[in-house]
Amino acid sequence: MTFAHPAMLLGCLAALIPTVVHLFNRQRPKAHRFAAIAFVLRSHRRTVYQVRFRRFLLYLMRTLLLLAVPVALARPQMRTGATQLMPQGPQATILVLDASMSMQYSTGKSLFEVGKDLARRSLDAARTKDQVGLLVCSDTSTRSAPTFDRLKIKDAINSAQVGFARADLNRCLDIAAAELEKSPAGGKRLEIISDFTRSALNLNLPPPRVMSPNGSGVAPEMVIKNVAENLPPLTNSAVTRLQLEPSQTLGPGGYQFKVTLFNLNAQPSRDVPVTLVIDHQTVAKSFVDLPAHGTAEKIFARRFSEGGDFSGEVRLDADALPADNVYPFFLNVPSLIRVLVVNGSPSTSRPDDEAFFVEAALAAPGASVVSTVKDSGAAWREDFLSYDVVFLLNVQAPTPEVARRLSRFVDGGGGLFISMGDQVDPGSYNQDFPDLLPRALWLVKSEKTRLIEVDHSEFIFAPFIGPSAESLTGSRFTRYMLMEGASKPSAKILASFEDGTPAVIVRNHGRGKVLVYNATVGRTWTDFPLRPSFLPFIQRVARFLSQKSEQAEQNEVRVGRTAFPALTRPERAKYFEGPTGRRESGDSSPLLQPGLYRAFDSAGRKVPEQNFAVILHPEESDLSQIPITELQRYFKSSGASAFGSGDEPRAPWWRWLMVAAGFAFIVESVLS
Repeated sequence: MTFAHPAMLLGCLAALIPTVVHLFNRQRPKAHRFAAIAFVLRSHRRTVYQVRFRRFLLYLMRTLLLLAVPVALARPQMRTGATQLMPQGPQATILVLDASMSMQYSTGKSLFEVGKDLARRSLDAARTKDQVGLLVCSDTSTRSAPTFDRLKIKDAINSAQVGFARADLNRCLDIAAAELEKSPAGGKRLEIISDFTRSALNLNLPPPRVMSPNGSGVAPEMVIKNVAENLPPLTNSAVTRLQLEPSQTLGPGGYQFKVTLFNLNAQPSRDVPVTLVIDHQTVAKSFVDLPAHGTAEKIFARRFSEGGDFSGEVRLDADALPADNVYPFFLNVPSLIRVLVVNGSPSTSRPDDEAFFVEAALAAPGASVVSTVKDSGAAWREDFLSYDVVFLLNVQAPTPEVARRLSRFVDGGGGLFISMGDQVDPGSYNQDFPDLLPRALWLVKSEKTRLIEVDHSEFIFAPFIGPSAESLTGSRFTRYMLMEGASKPSAKILASFEDGTPAVIVRNHGRGKVLVYNATVGRTWTDFPLRPSFLPFIQRVARFLSQKSEQAEQNEVRVGRTAFPALTRPERAKYFEGPTGRRESGDSSPLLQPGLYRAFDSAGRKVPEQNFAVILHPEESDLSQIPITELQRYFKSSGASAFGSGDEPRAPWWRWLMVAAGFAFIVESVLS
């Protein structure tokens, strides 16, 4: 037990006054025997014990009255396990209130509301000469420096809101310790009000320290208040991750939704319903068995018949923490690309077929391509306008009439890919395609070489940076087509061979594009088709020539972060509209509300490829708590005294002592 004003205990000496008065007033009567009065004494014995008991109560009440008043004025406080006494002088206290997403946990009343009640109670129990401050701990912490203005702190507590971000208690305690240094009060105290989940406080980091006037670090007094102390172990189920991937079984337009589910319950959960919602419509529902304290995966598959921008979410049934039962997402499904592949050198041996590697690349998951492979005889009878891109693979020069049709196809917005080979005659191509070719063909050169000066700023070669660049530039070529003359207007070299000959050159023609690749797409001139980089190269060539939007990344931003670092082309989007309808700049303002955010340019037009979803921190779904013994040991390791939430009195003792003194006064008045 400690006392705020121990000097007042000297008043307890007044409790000796009734005893002293009683001792000095005692009279010893002289005995006189008188036979006639004997019968009176016998009747008096029946009431003498009642008189003595009444006098004892009167003595006890007077003593209690004189003892309770000075003890109450000394302001006693009971604390178990304390290693420091309450400072006699002024004290500064910072209330650190956890406002992370896990504090939304509710079994009728949220943990955050319980924390606010504890903060108000601590504020009411503070001494008048003590300063009190508040720090609401989240990714965007708000704080009030220690002050004597109780009304200001109470308003701050009442207006505090629980968020969706993750709380870093180590950082918040350091901030609170810095605020304590601003107070001239001798006593320094931090009171932490939290659910103390494992992810909130890192016990491997040092506890907070307050700098003293001489420059040395001093451990502040720590008070630990666990808002979930009187609750059974917290349980939770959550959707913690979602991966959107092209489906290998559904073909073009097919995607799979790989969902990761988390279960904190001590017992396994059977038949947990999981729902996939796309554009506000439930498209799939399934049931999953979740292991105790573990995770499980569920995969949904869906094929989109048309390209476009889709939004949706994965849902679990609501529980005590409903915020993490919904996982939002955006999906940009590219429009299907229709490709006509003209095979100029067919072969019964599939690996030796000129179109073998191109056909395999275009059919790979994620390409969003529908390809048709035909030899030149059948291909020239096709309607080119029904395709987006035409691949000419080692094809002999077509007739002038077919050449004119191809020219009109490109001029109308189509894409044309031309690769070399033994069937390509440079003179015939220069004669039939005088306007389409970016530069005139010359002759085939036999010399070992490789690719250099690759333009990574272009869409086709953008992925081949860093370690993945070796797969591209490491390709070996033994033969390649030389070109002569100057490049035609709007032509651009995207990659070159070692002697400077263009390896990949592109030119705009009307509304379309023509790309010439001066080697074969088979194995006869190069080992490039055998390299891992060949598949994405062909897929991106088809997407580039079709001029259709590419597949956007699964843009996600954690709560509390800004939008722009997660986006691929931030210069286009000027603002975003979140789930509440409020406009967000996204460049520096943290995003505090989970959900779907739609992008708009400066003219108010939608920029769907830059839509993104704000998701929760998966660590906040794990409500496993740090035991109070570990917390006390952690804070005491720095020299601070640490108390649990049950160690703080819920009502000051001095009030009950004053009540006892008043009761004793009333009883003494009646008895006297």
